[in-house]
Amino acid sequence: HEKHLRGAQILTECFRKNAGLYIKLGQLVATLDLLVPDEYRVSMAQMCEKAPHSSFENVKEFIQLQLGKPLEEIFSEFSEEPISSASIAQVHKAVLKETGETVAVKVQHQWLKENLHGDLEVVDTFVKIGEFLFPEFKYQWLADGNRANLPKELNFVQEANNLSLIHISEPTRQAEISYAVFCLKKKKK
Repeated sequence: HEKHLRGAQILTECFRKNAGLYIKLGQLVATLDLLVPDEYRVSMAQMCEKAPHSSFENVKEFIQLQLGKPLEEIFSEFSEEPISSASIAQVHKAVLKETGETVAVKVQHQWLKENLHGDLEVVDTFVKIGEFLFPEFKYQWLADGNRANLPKELNFVQEANNLSLIHISEPTRQAEISYAVFCLKKKKK
């Protein structure tokens, strides 16, 4: 019990420091009650509600880079503190300068895309080492699933398209969310 508890604390801290994909893995580990010792699940559960967030300076820089304009030209108000933060993005409350509408602005963590390829390789390597050392350790599905799904989750254009297909009883809310998601997509080269 003590070794699992200490191991869980070390691994949780490591995942938090590396953020991005590791937060996502921690969230997954927290749900694997039949496969993972309780000490790990309980320790990793904190990542489901307390994901690290990007600094306001990084958020502002990213928005300006994506939209080609200073933040102040687009929004009359923009909360510096995120409403929520998750493994791949965070959400800020803002007011559109042009219309006065209050919107939710979803912003990807810049470091996630920068580190994604290397992080996926690290996870794949650790899974392979685990399978080599412990033949009963069959978690390749975890590495394969992340490799296949994360690029889709990072595609905010697709997310905006999906939102437009969903009927929401409050059309303005749908428009606000779609605008926020769509306008902060990664520019195509």
